[in-house]
Amino acid sequence: MREIKFRGKSISNDFSKGNWVYGTFYKSFDKYYMVEEITGSCIQIDPETIGEYVGLHDKNFGEIYEGDILKEDNGNIFIVEWYKTGLQMRALKTNDIFFTLLESCSIGILEIIGNIYENPELLK
Repeated sequence: MREIKFRGKSISNDFSKGNWVYGTFYKSFDKYYMVEEITGSCIQIDPETIGEYVGLHDKNFGEIYEGDILKEDNGNIFIVEWYKTGLQMRALKTNDIFFTLLESCSIGILEIIGNIYENPELLK
């Protein structure tokens, strides 16, 4: 069973605006908050940046989240997304959809090179 947690970018000035916050998120009225996993602090986050942990690690043991950009050893680049049928990787160049994230992580050929929020230049 995988760990359920999320990340999102802080919009609170009291938590270094723009930093990633990891933990559990909730919505209160029209605002989104993250309960930070280490301190338990409640921090307002940008809802556009919320991504769920997929329960897998890249070849450098980095946690993979929805919205991450991954690179295969052969140079192919993928975006991690949730789709109707579950987790998928979408190939950046061809827009083809692959469901091989689990297998690729288990043989250590994927590396996180950024995410769609901080590294939009990687999407071009």
